[in-house]
Amino acid sequence: MPKKLFLNNTLSSPLRLARIGKGLSQKELAAKIGVSRQTIHAMENGLYVPNTAVALRLARVLEKTVEFLFPYSPDFIEADVLVDENQKISTRYIVGEVRGRKIAWPSTSLEASLGFFEANALRLPSLVNNNRQLRLLFPYSEMEKQVFLLGCDPALGLLSSRLSRYSDFKLWWVRQSSLKALEYMKSGFAHIGGFHFPKEYPKNNVESGTEALMGTGGFILSFSQWEEGFAVQPANPLKIYKIEDLLRKEVRFVNRDHGSGSRILFDHLLSEADISPHQLNGYTVELPSAFEAARAVSYGFADVALTSRACAEFLGLDFIPLYLMEFCLVVPKDLTLYPPVEKFLDFLQSGDFKEELTMLPGYNFDSLGKVIKEVHDKEKPSSSSQ
Repeated sequence: MPKKLFLNNTLSSPLRLARIGKGLSQKELAAKIGVSRQTIHAMENGLYVPNTAVALRLARVLEKTVEFLFPYSPDFIEADVLVDENQKISTRYIVGEVRGRKIAWPSTSLEASLGFFEANALRLPSLVNNNRQLRLLFPYSEMEKQVFLLGCDPALGLLSSRLSRYSDFKLWWVRQSSLKALEYMKSGFAHIGGFHFPKEYPKNNVESGTEALMGTGGFILSFSQWEEGFAVQPANPLKIYKIEDLLRKEVRFVNRDHGSGSRILFDHLLSEADISPHQLNGYTVELPSAFEAARAVSYGFADVALTSRACAEFLGLDFIPLYLMEFCLVVPKDLTLYPPVEKFLDFLQSGDFKEELTMLPGYNFDSLGKVIKEVHDKEKPSSSSQ
C-alpha cells in the first residue's frame, strides 16, 4: 500500500482561517451555530461535511460564502509551466492561472531579501519525479484570484501589501529585471509586467512596451518616476560626484544585473563619457536589485552603486542624482477583462494609493495609472522598421 502524503489540513482550512479572522475559538463558534465544539473541529479537519442549515449559519456568522468555507479543492494540481529560472529544484511556489494555464513561480522570485518566502503551493520531495505536480496551500476556488505582477520597482511591494489588505484577490509581486519581465509577458507567464529603460535607449519604454504587446494588443501605463544615481557612504569620503570618478582604482563599484533598466542606463552613461567597462573596478560584480546594490555600499563591500534615492536614503547613505527614470507597466488587452486585473487597474487609476507612495524620497507619482499608449494587435514598434 503506497505511503500517504501528510500535511495538516487545518493549515489551509478556509473555515478555520475565517474563524480565526473573526477572533472566535472553536467553542465560541460552536455556541453561535448551535453545534458542539467537536463538530467544528471535525469540519475544520475535513472529517465532517455539514448539512445545508449548518453551512448557511456558518456563512452568516463568519460573513463568508458557503463556497468559500467549503470549496471543492483538490489537494494536488499539475502546473502547465514551472518557471525555474536557474534550473534548480524549488520546493515552494506561487501558482495562479494566466489565460487558463496554471503558472508556477518559485517563491524565491518574490523579493530580493534574506529569509523565508511566502508560498501558496509546495512541491514535495516525494514528487520530484513529477516535475509539475504541486500541493496547494489554498482553496482551488481561489486559483483565479491570483495575479502576477512582474518588475523591479520596490514601490510594487507597497502596492502588493496594500492590495493584500483591502482586496479580494492576491497580487503577487514577482521581482524580475526589465528585459526578463517583458520576455515573460510575451510568453504569457504573468498578468502585468513592469519595466524601465532610458529615454535615449533605442528600445525605450514605448518601443519595448509596444513590442511586448504585439501579439495581444493592450496598454502601456505610467507607474512611477524616480531619481537614479550613486549611493555612497555618508559624507561621501571618496568625493564621488560623477561617472568619471569611478575610474579611480581605489573606488569599488557594484553593478546591477544584466537585463535591468539600471544596467542599461549605466552602460549608456559610460558610453556618453567614453569610458570602457573594463576600466572600472567592479563592473562585473552584479546584484539583482536596487536595494541589494545600495546594501553592498552600506555594508562596506563597495564604495558606490547605481540605485535609487529611496534605497540609498533608507539605508542612511548619501545620494548623487544622475538621471530621472520612468517605470511603466504593460497589460495585455484580453487580461484587462480578467476581474482581478480590472480591479487592480481601477485601484491604480483611482489615486487612492498616491498619498502613501509620495512619501517615498525621490519618487514622483503624478502620472500613476495614466495610459501612455494603447497598442493594437499586430502593431509593430517603430524601431522595427528601421
